[in-house]
Amino acid sequence: MLSDAEGARVFRDETASEAFRCAVPAISGSWLAGPLPVKLAPGSEIAWDGRSWQVVNIGNDGAHLIDSDGQYAKIQVGIFEQLIRNGAITGLPEEVGIVARAVVEERMQSASHGDLAEAVKRFRALFSDTEIPAHHQFPPRTFRRYMRAYREAELGLGCGFVGLLPKISQRGNRLPKIDQAVFDVIEKLMEERYAQPIREKRHLTYGEFLLRCDEEGLAHACEKTFRKTLRRLRTHKLEAMRMGAKAAYVREEFYWSLEIGTPRHGERPFEIAHVDHTEMDVTLVHPITGANLGRPWLTLLIDAFTRMVLAYVISFARPDHVTCMMIVRECVRRHGRVPKTLVVDGGSEFKSTYFECLLARLVITKKTRPPSKGHFGSVIERMFGVSNDEFIHNLAGNTQATRDPRSCSSTHYPEKHAVWTLRTLTERFEKWLVEHYHVRPHAALGTSPAKFMEAMNIHSGARSHVWIPYTEDFVISCLPASSGSGKVTISSVRGARAQGTRYWHPGFRDLALDGKELDARIDPFNRFHIYVFLNGMWTECMSQEAAEFRHRDLADIRIATEEINAFNGQESAIREENVMSLAAFHRETREIEKELAARRRQAIDSTANSTPEREDAETGEFENAWNPSLDDLNETVYKDF
Repeated sequence: MLSDAEGARVFRDETASEAFRCAVPAISGSWLAGPLPVKLAPGSEIAWDGRSWQVVNIGNDGAHLIDSDGQYAKIQVGIFEQLIRNGAITGLPEEVGIVARAVVEERMQSASHGDLAEAVKRFRALFSDTEIPAHHQFPPRTFRRYMRAYREAELGLGCGFVGLLPKISQRGNRLPKIDQAVFDVIEKLMEERYAQPIREKRHLTYGEFLLRCDEEGLAHACEKTFRKTLRRLRTHKLEAMRMGAKAAYVREEFYWSLEIGTPRHGERPFEIAHVDHTEMDVTLVHPITGANLGRPWLTLLIDAFTRMVLAYVISFARPDHVTCMMIVRECVRRHGRVPKTLVVDGGSEFKSTYFECLLARLVITKKTRPPSKGHFGSVIERMFGVSNDEFIHNLAGNTQATRDPRSCSSTHYPEKHAVWTLRTLTERFEKWLVEHYHVRPHAALGTSPAKFMEAMNIHSGARSHVWIPYTEDFVISCLPASSGSGKVTISSVRGARAQGTRYWHPGFRDLALDGKELDARIDPFNRFHIYVFLNGMWTECMSQEAAEFRHRDLADIRIATEEINAFNGQESAIREENVMSLAAFHRETREIEKELAARRRQAIDSTANSTPEREDAETGEFENAWNPSLDDLNETVYKDF
């Protein structure tokens, strides 16, 4: 535990700490504490014996000074330097203090880790009272050179330590050896040839560069230098000219800090929120039959300032205006208020008349993100990635294997490993949000979203004037119209039919309503009731299954509604499968019928061909039996007794 946490200095490493200790005396709080350096130049001002003097000239015979009263003084150079060393003559703060401090800070900031370590070693060798180690010893000439550099920096800048910093990085020629005209040619080719929609290859552009250099009499730059210069010149503007705005978006400057003129995430909770949808990477099954129900959709509403997930909707239905209205309704149910500004993408579901009317009633400003610019929705897009990495992709039946279908074996299909139902997935996702994401420190906040939300609510006030009661009137305003024309046909006997279900209200017994069409609104969270505009007011009508869920909570009703909708959504697929199976069965039946018909024709043909011969044979046998031949008569002779 630090005794003085606010006054303690923190350094990046031990070397930086040693350098600061050497540069700043222990009794000083600043590098320029003590005598201010003297700027030895004509026109500079100094302080001597409590009076301000101006240096008129510095010659071989001495320094010529004039004070504020016009009195003249001449001091020999040796005496002048001795007075400076003793501190009798100092510089004025207005004259050299700011400049010297800036120079010292610049040299210290530009010094690398090795430069600081070398300067510390030199300082210890110059002023250490203990015996200097053998590897820290310097030749006498080097020792005097370091001491002179230290004294000059101390007199000129007020910090002798910066004079011990090595200047190895400043050695050599730092200027480019290629003529600037060559770089001008590259820049011109970059705009004329390379940054064009035709997407010319770099080696062709380099060939044109060589030709132009020959025409203008310039020395060639190697291809490596040419490519390096191209990479440096590939700005967002030129990349947009070559590849298009979408491809160049990755080179657009990112808003690393929130400053004036840059997009902000708000200044308080519920000021700016983002909403978007994604298809979850997991396959769900029916809780009773185990049938595969497919992948659900996740809709999130996240507060941009606190990173809190204000509401979410998990549904099998593809996101539309109904989903957008339900996420706003869920936010009011959970928090009793809605965001001031809602940031959405350019999807058609956010342009629905019903959704726009709901936002207008709740006084919510809708802002649409620029197309093909995901950075504007980075808050919610990052949240989708976090939910996948920490939750979805760790569940049985996740669809990561299907990202590369050609390498996915049949044994690893997600449908074969799916075990999660909509109820269990929703409950587990809620628990992950409450017990992990909301209470875990967020990198952008320095604390958890839940604590940050609580602290900022106290800081910004309760704002009770924006609270929205979750009443039946509000729920009705969030309900979309029934499919089709938005009306239902009333039957005094069987009630109204919507969503493939019959709904009833005692008011339907009125025979005057029989066969009439009335406006109706459905509840995507509860399919066991609808609202019909009956007798000038919205009236709740119940289905025949409503009695089974009368004592269930909203979560159970919502899950049951989603499962029934998902099952009904598969009716067309089930019907198609049944029809195909029945058609295959009757195809075999037709083959059997054809075979039976062929046998019958064969039997008829064979019977028709064999009947006359058989009749002749039978007739001949009969005649032969009753009309014996003459030979037979001759053989049998009856004689007299």
